[in-house]
Amino acid sequence: MGFYDYRIIISSIQLLCALFLLFGFFYPFFVIYCSMIFFFMMIGAIVVRLRLRDSFLEILPALMYCVLNAILIYTELCQI
Repeated sequence: MGFYDYRIIISSIQLLCALFLLFGFFYPFFVIYCSMIFFFMMIGAIVVRLRLRDSFLEILPALMYCVLNAILIYTELCQI
């Protein structure tokens, strides 16, 4: 699909967001921003998987991470 050229950038963003999610234990606002980035990345992954006509089992990990990040965003926004 053309994301092969961006794999280093995408994985770097995911690694940095994971690191900042750990900082979220001390600075809660990091959780909202990083979860939003992960959420939109997983939406993109789901769209790509659907366009490739992958099976539901291949889409399921991205779907579960998307739901997990939506829950994280919701719980953090409710605490504000």
